[in-house]
Amino acid sequence: MVASYSQAKLQIDDFLIKTRYNIDSQLSRYAAAKETYSVAERSHTNALQLTELYEQEFQLGQKSLLDLISSRNEAFQAYVSMIDSKYSLYILKLQQLSLIFHLMDYLKGNTESELNVMK
Repeated sequence: MVASYSQAKLQIDDFLIKTRYNIDSQLSRYAAAKETYSVAERSHTNALQLTELYEQEFQLGQKSLLDLISSRNEAFQAYVSMIDSKYSLYILKLQQLSLIFHLMDYLKGNTESELNVMK
């Protein structure tokens, strides 16, 4: 009985160490992805403003059609980057939820087995 208790305690400790590492890793990746999204969002806003400026200058004859098309392409690429970083945020949130459910399931299972050992 003592051996099974020690083994269960070691398994729980191992699980807690792995879970703590996973949580810290997830938080770090989420913070980085959130910052990336913020930068991509600003980049998209700036690209849209530049496109508007180029369009006005094109109307005045100061910019070529190629410049205008290039600025629109840059705005589109910035938009794609922003969407990609938002997608990464959602994936990381889903991974966090998965980790939480895994933790809850593990703890619920161990609580039931500890109750059986103590009987």
